[in-house]
Amino acid sequence: MHQPTVYVVDATVWIDLHLCQHALQAVFGLGIDFVSPDLVISEELPASLAAHLRSLGMQARTMASHQIPELSRIAESRSALSVQDISVYLLACDLGAGVLTGDGPLRRFCQEQQVTVHGTLWLMDCLVQRGLIAATAAEQCLNTMLAAGSRLPTEECDRLVRRWKRLRGGGFSKD
Repeated sequence: MHQPTVYVVDATVWIDLHLCQHALQAVFGLGIDFVSPDLVISEELPASLAAHLRSLGMQARTMASHQIPELSRIAESRSALSVQDISVYLLACDLGAGVLTGDGPLRRFCQEQQVTVHGTLWLMDCLVQRGLIAATAAEQCLNTMLAAGSRLPTEECDRLVRRWKRLRGGGFSKD
């Protein structure tokens, strides 16, 4: 499957990465354009984090007026999705982009709609695979995120840590 070079990012991913500043800065070296809807930035992120993300290269986009009826239609049929979630999905559709989220209902909805969707763990693995952060630093970041209450899937965290340990040991394996 083709991986997009543009991803629309929801607040959960930014908040997770904010807990680990070197990972947050490193993701902007992945060659991915990160975009977040104004609605997410203004309502779900602290102003200081939003300003920092913009200084690193995150783009903010305002929802187009033609998207409002679609937002209302989806909100009526999908009560588990917030207006911010739907704005992430609609912006991704408009841009032909993927979605980065830690939100379960948004992830499932994107999968149903056949929109590429990943989360914080995928980004962390990309950083390690590309050598932008060391495997030990990535493991420390995951531990920091989990200790702070991030709702990352434990099984997937454990699988990644095992793979990263094999990388440190010199043996490369793709799980």
